[in-house]
Amino acid sequence: MKVLDVLVRKDLLIDQLDAATGFYTRLLDAPVGLDLNLLDGQLRIVGIGRMLLVACHPRIRPSIPAAGAAYLVSGIDAFHSTLSALGCRVVVPLSEVVTGRAMVIEHPDGLVVEYVEHRPRDAASGPGEHQ
Repeated sequence: MKVLDVLVRKDLLIDQLDAATGFYTRLLDAPVGLDLNLLDGQLRIVGIGRMLLVACHPRIRPSIPAAGAAYLVSGIDAFHSTLSALGCRVVVPLSEVVTGRAMVIEHPDGLVVEYVEHRPRDAASGPGEHQ
């Protein structure tokens, strides 16, 4: 059970993504390192440095849980058990996602975090994975 990386997560509407991407590539002086186009373009996930932009179409926004951070972890099952024992609230249960397995948890202080464990690189779905 280990946190491998912490990303700041910003949730946006899809029509805000280009402006936000331009802003963060300039501000962070970093290229886009992740660009996932999901659900026929209704959901896009863009990673720039340690910034994760999650943009969706207004129709699906209610189904995309908001979070302030994404924790990339190993041992997500152990995190699930530990966080439950510590009194955290499960917002979205542990499930399969494009890059591996994920869950969204609210910490006791109110911070909502998406926990993500990527599948091994050789089993990944191809380009666009977190690095």
